[in-house]
Amino acid sequence: AKITTPEIHENSANVEVAVTRQNDDDKEMAAQITIHLKDKNGKLADTVTENIMVEGNAENRFIKQIQVKNPVLWSLESPNLYTAEIVIEVGNKIIDNYQQSFGIRSIDFSAEKGFLLNGKSLLLKGGCLHHDNGLLGAAAFDRAEIRKVEIMKANGFNAIRFSHNPPSESFL
Repeated sequence: AKITTPEIHENSANVEVAVTRQNDDDKEMAAQITIHLKDKNGKLADTVTENIMVEGNAENRFIKQIQVKNPVLWSLESPNLYTAEIVIEVGNKIIDNYQQSFGIRSIDFSAEKGFLLNGKSLLLKGGCLHHDNGLLGAAAFDRAEIRKVEIMKANGFNAIRFSHNPPSESFL
């Protein structure tokens, strides 16, 4: 799934959810896609359900815009996350269930104001990190990855560039 927030207003935000569904069977398949958007407390922000047809041996991309009323924006000071739960059913049987966290925020760049997060200018203070964990080596231990971020934040950094190898999933 790919989740974006193309429009954010004071009292609402449009969340665009794009889901790619693949049918490996030779026959056309009727499916039902349900998307539940939940806030950080698990409260339902909105739900949409739609019936789709996927041709045999083909992919189908389903894109839906969902409006969230009074969104709580993601920012550095308040990293509020929503969760999109995507359920795909065929013949009243769940064949796929996927959850993805995301933040509702706007990002823009301006020659006059620089980097803008939710319409406010933000000075980026960044550093470069290697993928390894010092004496622990290149293994990605969850606590070691969290510690790296804690150290960077404690020193006033709000941006990170990685060098040589991609970061671990835990770090991201």
